[in-house]
Amino acid sequence: MIAGGTAFAQILNALLSPVITRIYSPREYGILTVYIAILGLIAVIGSLNYEYSIPIADDDHKAINSVFLSIVILIFLTLCISFILFFFGNKALGLFGGKSLLKYRYLFL
Repeated sequence: MIAGGTAFAQILNALLSPVITRIYSPREYGILTVYIAILGLIAVIGSLNYEYSIPIADDDHKAINSVFLSIVILIFLTLCISFILFFFGNKALGLFGGKSLLKYRYLFL
């Protein structure tokens, strides 16, 4: 099911790519690409992949603990990213070459 959803998303992206490039300018499309790349990095470390431990837990107690741990890690990471982008947004986005994303920095949260 998960692999099918990922494959469908990739096919949809490939089919709609010509439409999107006609609607938006190359600069806007580049900003979107940088945004997606940075967001992808953040999503990978979002909850340290503890959400994958929920379905394989032996009992409900371990599953609930995994959910709680995932939520706590995600909240902590969100607060850290919020702090970094609020106070050091120029420098942090400059590391990724994303200074054009400065006005969109609140979308990362």
